[in-house]
Amino acid sequence: MKEPFLVNNRYLVTPGKNVLTDKTTNDESRLEQRLLEVLYILAATPGELVSRDKIIREVWNDYGGADEGLTQAVSFLRKVLNDTDKKIIETIPKKGYILNAVISGVHPGKDPETAAGLPPQKSRNKWMYLAGFLLMVIIIMGIYLFNAGKEKENHPADVAPEFKSEGQTGADVYRDTTHINNPDVIPDTLNAN
Repeated sequence: MKEPFLVNNRYLVTPGKNVLTDKTTNDESRLEQRLLEVLYILAATPGELVSRDKIIREVWNDYGGADEGLTQAVSFLRKVLNDTDKKIIETIPKKGYILNAVISGVHPGKDPETAAGLPPQKSRNKWMYLAGFLLMVIIIMGIYLFNAGKEKENHPADVAPEFKSEGQTGADVYRDTTHINNPDVIPDTLNAN
């Protein structure tokens, strides 16, 4: 298995995941296996010309349409390496390519993301889950407090419930319910007997 490496101390190439990670932006780009192999061949001899024929032979096994495939692969690699001026991967017309970059390995036994200065994936996921959980708690608390305020407006605690029988007036209801707030007052209906 090929080892992870850094391009210009900015781009981490992780072969097990077929991923190229930009350490500056933390953007990840998935690389098709052939793209990864082209990058490995160029990175094996930085600053040196690698012939198109060699890349086609090693990556495409001399397949007929490989010439166009190589051109597209280099174009895609330039895009993920932000090589708009074509200086990182330099084209030598009709000959091949030169990778003008500093290639450094990642120390064996270390997580490639940690060695490259990125927080480990598990750590990033943990913080994302925590942030999502806290956001959910804030939303639930906001809904609860909003509804609690509405409930208090609709049902004030100091208003006695109305017990109105047919034929009673508001004054009768008041007189019949005054004992709720004042236990010393006995309703007239109880005094009548």
